Amino acid sequence: MTDLNPDAQRAHAADAITHLLAGRLLPGMDAAHIAAHALDIVHEHGGRFVSRSDRIPEQGRKDPAVAVRGAEQAREWLARRKPGPYRPNPGDTNA
Repeated sequence: MTDLNPDAQRAHAADAITHLLAGRLLPGMDAAHIAAHALDIVHEHGGRFVSRSDRIPEQGRKDPAVAVRGAEQAREWLARRKPGPYRPNPGDTNA
Protein backbone atom coordinates (compact mmCIF):
# COMPACT_ATOMS: atom_id res chain seq x y z
CA MET A 1 0.00 0.00 0.00
CA THR A 2 3.03 2.28 -0.03
CA ASP A 3 2.56 3.23 -3.68
CA LEU A 4 -1.04 4.42 -3.24
CA ASN A 5 -1.90 8.10 -3.20
CA PRO A 6 -3.94 9.48 -0.25
CA ASP A 7 -7.25 9.12 -2.12
CA ALA A 8 -6.52 5.50 -2.95
CA GLN A 9 -5.44 4.87 0.66
CA ARG A 10 -8.72 6.35 1.88
CA ALA A 11 -10.70 4.21 -0.55
CA HIS A 12 -8.79 1.11 0.55
CA ALA A 13 -9.46 1.92 4.23
CA ALA A 14 -13.14 2.61 3.50
CA ASP A 15 -13.43 -0.75 1.72
CA ALA A 16 -11.87 -2.51 4.71
CA ILE A 17 -14.26 -0.81 7.15
CA THR A 18 -17.22 -1.51 4.84
CA HIS A 19 -16.27 -5.18 4.78
CA LEU A 20 -16.08 -5.18 8.58
CA LEU A 21 -19.49 -3.53 8.96
CA ALA A 22 -21.28 -5.57 6.31
CA GLY A 23 -23.97 -7.71 7.89
CA ARG A 24 -23.64 -6.04 11.29
CA LEU A 25 -25.82 -3.02 10.69
CA LEU A 26 -29.55 -2.60 10.75
CA PRO A 27 -31.32 -3.26 7.47
CA GLY A 28 -31.23 -0.21 5.25
CA MET A 29 -28.01 1.19 6.72
CA ASP A 30 -25.30 1.71 4.10
CA ALA A 31 -21.99 0.31 5.37
CA ALA A 32 -19.95 2.31 2.83
CA HIS A 33 -21.62 5.57 3.92
CA ILE A 34 -20.91 4.84 7.59
CA ALA A 35 -17.32 3.86 6.76
CA ALA A 36 -16.80 7.22 5.01
CA HIS A 37 -18.14 9.06 8.08
CA ALA A 38 -15.89 6.98 10.37
CA LEU A 39 -12.84 7.96 8.32
CA ASP A 40 -13.92 11.63 8.44
CA ILE A 41 -14.13 11.44 12.24
CA VAL A 42 -10.71 9.80 12.49
CA HIS A 43 -9.25 12.50 10.24
CA GLU A 44 -10.88 15.29 12.31
CA HIS A 45 -9.21 13.87 15.41
CA GLY A 46 -5.74 13.93 13.88
CA GLY A 47 -5.64 10.51 12.26
CA ARG A 48 -3.62 10.29 9.09
CA PHE A 49 -2.43 7.65 6.66
CA VAL A 50 1.17 6.59 7.07
CA SER A 51 2.76 4.51 4.37
CA ARG A 52 3.92 1.11 5.50
CA SER A 53 7.58 0.32 4.94
CA ASP A 54 8.26 -2.59 2.60
CA ARG A 55 11.70 -3.11 4.11
CA ILE A 56 12.17 -5.60 6.91
CA PRO A 57 15.13 -4.62 9.06
CA GLU A 58 17.86 -7.19 9.30
CA GLN A 59 18.22 -8.64 12.77
CA GLY A 60 21.75 -9.96 12.43
CA ARG A 61 23.38 -12.34 14.87
CA LYS A 62 22.68 -11.91 18.53
CA ASP A 63 25.71 -11.09 20.65
CA PRO A 64 25.69 -13.25 23.82
CA ALA A 65 27.86 -10.68 25.61
CA VAL A 66 25.11 -8.09 25.23
CA ALA A 67 22.60 -10.41 26.92
CA VAL A 68 25.04 -11.07 29.78
CA ARG A 69 25.65 -7.34 30.31
CA GLY A 70 21.91 -6.68 30.26
CA ALA A 71 21.29 -9.38 32.85
CA GLU A 72 24.04 -7.95 35.06
CA GLN A 73 22.55 -4.46 34.81
CA ALA A 74 19.09 -5.79 35.67
CA ARG A 75 20.45 -7.61 38.75
CA GLU A 76 22.28 -4.46 39.90
CA TRP A 77 19.14 -2.37 39.45
CA LEU A 78 17.01 -4.88 41.34
CA ALA A 79 19.56 -4.98 44.18
CA ARG A 80 19.52 -1.16 44.51
CA ARG A 81 15.77 -0.55 44.32
CA LYS A 82 13.66 0.05 47.39
CA PRO A 83 11.55 -2.90 48.43
CA GLY A 84 7.93 -2.46 47.52
CA PRO A 85 4.76 -4.21 48.56
CA TYR A 86 4.59 -7.90 47.83
CA ARG A 87 2.62 -8.57 44.69
CA PRO A 88 2.18 -12.27 44.02
CA ASN A 89 2.47 -13.49 40.45
CA PRO A 90 -0.71 -14.81 38.86
CA GLY A 91 -1.08 -18.42 39.87
CA ASP A 92 1.31 -18.07 42.83
CA THR A 93 0.20 -20.59 45.44
CA ASN A 94 2.54 -19.31 48.18
CA ALA A 95 0.70 -16.00 48.67
